[in-house]
Amino acid sequence: TTTTTTTKATSAAAGKQPPFGTYPNAILRINAGGPAFTDSNGVSWGADAYFTNGLPIMVTTPVAIAGASDITMYQSQRYGPTGATLTYRIPVPTAGSYLVVLHWAEIYAGTAGVGLRQFHTRIEGTRVITNLDIFARAGFATAFRRWFVALVTDGELTLQFAHGKAENPIISAIEVYATTGVAAIPTIGSSSTTSTTTTITTTTAAA
Repeated sequence: TTTTTTTKATSAAAGKQPPFGTYPNAILRINAGGPAFTDSNGVSWGADAYFTNGLPIMVTTPVAIAGASDITMYQSQRYGPTGATLTYRIPVPTAGSYLVVLHWAEIYAGTAGVGLRQFHTRIEGTRVITNLDIFARAGFATAFRRWFVALVTDGELTLQFAHGKAENPIISAIEVYATTGVAAIPTIGSSSTTSTTTTITTTTAAA
């Protein structure tokens, strides 16, 4: 297992498909590339915001998404065109640790194959996923989620999606939660783990 020491961010768990959306202490939820909406659980998602670059894209005909109880957030994306690292700078109320949930689905037919889209994800300047291939991980039109705990010291949570081996980086939706005062971060099954705030296990974050 390869590890990178840092004081910026840490993998929160190794499980898949976390049951977020109604988790307490939400700071915000962003429907990347799309408008505000209320999901089937009555949870409000805000319109795309706090990006510094990139371009939005939305399907004209709804795509059925496997592995998700609500598909609205997967009908739009923000992507980073050639030469640009897609960046979000999200204000947070205080310095401290925040739970970050990132949502993706591969809905573009041109990248419906292994290796056709690969990009990196950085949180607070630390790479937490290398050459993410959504199709290889989840298949076509299937929800794929990863979550992390980020230590923010400057009042701004920075998320970056950078070009990797192929195509443009994308993001479908973002959730940010305060961890202060919460007894435990939800995890899935016995395979879920919580690492210290000084180590990112990159192979775990990308698993």
